[in-house]
Amino acid sequence: MSQRFPNEYRPEDSTNQTFSWKRPGDDGEFCYFDGPDTRFEEAEELVTFVTPVCETEHSVALPDGYVPGYAYPLVLWLHQAGEDENEIDFILPQISERNYLGAGVRGNVTLPRGYDWSTSGDGLADIQQRLAEVLAGMQGTYNVHPDRIFLAGFGQAGSVALELLLSRPDLYKGAAAICSSYPKLAHPLMKFRLLHGRQVLLAAANDSPQGLVAETVAQGRILYTAGMQVASRVYQSSAGLTERMLRDLDHWIMSGISTAIRA
Repeated sequence: MSQRFPNEYRPEDSTNQTFSWKRPGDDGEFCYFDGPDTRFEEAEELVTFVTPVCETEHSVALPDGYVPGYAYPLVLWLHQAGEDENEIDFILPQISERNYLGAGVRGNVTLPRGYDWSTSGDGLADIQQRLAEVLAGMQGTYNVHPDRIFLAGFGQAGSVALELLLSRPDLYKGAAAICSSYPKLAHPLMKFRLLHGRQVLLAAANDSPQGLVAETVAQGRILYTAGMQVASRVYQSSAGLTERMLRDLDHWIMSGISTAIRA
């Protein structure tokens, strides 16, 4: 198991089924989760009754007991292939019922059923524009904490989330790429000066294509050298999004917020 991780990482605080690897003085954390994953099939949908915040196709999910006077973290969820922006209505309560505002944006590729994402050609700029419009609408309608805006996605959508963060780190605090390949970028650290302190969650699975776990660790190391706060997870299966993955997403975001408050 430890052979999947760099030799200079050492076990720390390993209890039960969770193991962490850290270098001395490193805030980046590499964890391995063992045991079966629980998939969610009938997730309870948030009843939001919210009006659109902009003309871009999107969906808004509110936390239970939304308090206008509290500045909430915002999760910008990029839906899975074949789904649409309404996936956020089922995803947000699985992450947390009370901690976040959520918004889903429709992908820029139309499929026979649902939508998908593509950053080729003008695709990345198109997605950034869609997100910028939704983000401006959310900030104009709800109390969004300006320094706690996170991108997240599963599979290809997670790769897009990471690419969006690397291209516009001034807009987002972090990105979670769950069971996603690292985007093929010519200059991933082009915005090097703006990447410092940004948070990244990289997740892979034991049944991922050969080399993906090692690639996740290697790319995490590169992002860490740019001053980013990097966390990594390894799951048993990448067959589908699970409750555990979304709970880990909540833990990752809240841990970053706690660290920022203590700093």
